[in-house]
Amino acid sequence: MNVVYRGVPNPMSISFAGVADNNVNASAPGMSKTGNGKYVLKPGPGATVMINVSAKLPDGKVVSDKREFRVKGLPAPTGKIRGEVSAKGSKSNLEVCSVTAVMEDFDFPVNVNVTQFNVKVPGQPTIVVSGSKMDARAKAAIQKAQRGDVVVISEIKASFSGIDQVAKRVSTCTYEVQ
Repeated sequence: MNVVYRGVPNPMSISFAGVADNNVNASAPGMSKTGNGKYVLKPGPGATVMINVSAKLPDGKVVSDKREFRVKGLPAPTGKIRGEVSAKGSKSNLEVCSVTAVMEDFDFPVNVNVTQFNVKVPGQPTIVVSGSKMDARAKAAIQKAQRGDVVVISEIKASFSGIDQVAKRVSTCTYEVQ
């Protein structure tokens, strides 16, 4: 399956059977050459991109081929508390946990830094926290949680490095107080 992702530089090695890399050229919208047989493709809009390849054979004849690649969007980041989507533990453990977000099952290097999130403790008003750690107001609300209460971490906002997109919605995570 020929797939590239929108929003990241997709490294590609392109070759033509029986032809030296320096005699092969590939082109596509958003593609740039980085070395012999090495390219980077940053696809634009659309569901597919066509890559055209031409090669100069040893006898001087030029042949060409083309391949269509599907363009997929980036997966949504997954919100996590204590490294889990749904964690359980003590109130004191929750107070010191970091809220994180990860691009699961994604093969490109992407750093996701949580910049803000909401904490909702049952029976308490929702608290907006800046950064990735609980602040004093969030800790005070967590102290009022009862055994069995599920604290919801939502509206997670994050910054990204390694990808073009900066406004991906991060999924909600939960923590059950035991």
